[in-house]
Amino acid sequence: MKKIVSILCLIVCSQLSYSAKHILFSGIPMGGPKEQFYEKIQKKGFQRIPCPECVDDTTNNKAYFWGTYRGFSNSIIQVSGFRKDAKHVDKVVVMLDVCNSWRALYDYYAKVKQSLAKEYGQPKECREMFHINGQPKTDSDLFIEVQQGNCEYVSIFSSKRGAIMVSIVYVNKQARVYVTHIDKGDFENTFKSNNLRN
Repeated sequence: MKKIVSILCLIVCSQLSYSAKHILFSGIPMGGPKEQFYEKIQKKGFQRIPCPECVDDTTNNKAYFWGTYRGFSNSIIQVSGFRKDAKHVDKVVVMLDVCNSWRALYDYYAKVKQSLAKEYGQPKECREMFHINGQPKTDSDLFIEVQQGNCEYVSIFSSKRGAIMVSIVYVNKQARVYVTHIDKGDFENTFKSNNLRN
C-alpha cells in the first residue's frame, strides 16, 4: 500500500512540476504532445472543427476547436506548434466572436484583460491608441479606424512560463478580440516577429 501511495505522490508531483513550467490554457498546461492536449481540451467542452472560413490557414500543423472561453461563447481556438516536429503545443490563439461596433470590441477586450489581470497581475506591456491625428468621436468613427488598421490595442501578460497577449484585430473583413497564449521559450521570438495572429 505504501508503495502505491508513493507512486501516486510521485505522479502528482511530476504533474504539478510540469504545470509549473508551462503556461496554462483553460487549466491545461501547454508544451506537451498535441494529441494529449486535444483530448484534454475536448474534455473541457471544446468541440473540434475544420478550419473556419474566417481563418487563412496554409499549414497542416494547426487544429481548431469551438467553445466558450472565459465566458465568451462562439470562440474559435487555434492550436499550433513552432518546433520542427510540430508535435507539441506551443501556441493557442483564441478568436472571440465577431464584433460589429467599437463598443462591443472594447467591451470584450476590457473584460478579457481584467480577467487575466486577476490571475497574472497587471500587464507587462500595454499599448492602447489610435494612429491618427486627433481622436475619433463616435462609435462608428472608432470602428472605421479599426477597419482601416489605425487601432493598436494590445496588452501582454508575461511570466517565466510564457505569455498571453490580448489584442483587437481586424482581419479577413472581421473585427475580433484575439487572445494569444505562447508557451515559454517561444514567446519572445513570436512577439518580435509580429506574426501572432497566424
